[in-house]
Amino acid sequence: MAMAMRDPALERAWAYRHLTADQRRAAELEFQQLEVLHWKAQQAPDDPRKQQALAQLERRGWELGIAMNAGKILDRAWRDVQKRAEKVKPPIDEEQTQIRADVAFAMKGASAPVDHSSRSSTSKCVNGFMPVPDICEQQHLAAEEYRLALEREPILRL
Repeated sequence: MAMAMRDPALERAWAYRHLTADQRRAAELEFQQLEVLHWKAQQAPDDPRKQQALAQLERRGWELGIAMNAGKILDRAWRDVQKRAEKVKPPIDEEQTQIRADVAFAMKGASAPVDHSSRSSTSKCVNGFMPVPDICEQQHLAAEEYRLALEREPILRL
């Protein structure tokens, strides 16, 4: 509707969208005859009715031009709508954002480097692995970092 407000030809093209090939050919023939008549009217000597006649011929020519090109006009409008739609960002999917945060939390905790400086004297490294309480503490810190990152840049819904 907004596009029709900016382009009055679009509304008329919609009215002519179901013209048959025969009707288009008839419009084209009438348009050609109208062009000849318009040229003759322009060549005629000045008369008070001349401007009115030319205006009527031009209005009819505009209408016939739209009738002949209705399909092209509507196709162009459809492409414009698609281009505008492609530019719109999709809404944020809160559920997918949360799932991503949960997965990242689990993955970050499993692969996070161990900070030995904050280790208490009772927790000892056994075969390169930290005891469970220290890993849980690191997972919590990693999850907090990821949550802050998500607040800055949420996941978009596709």
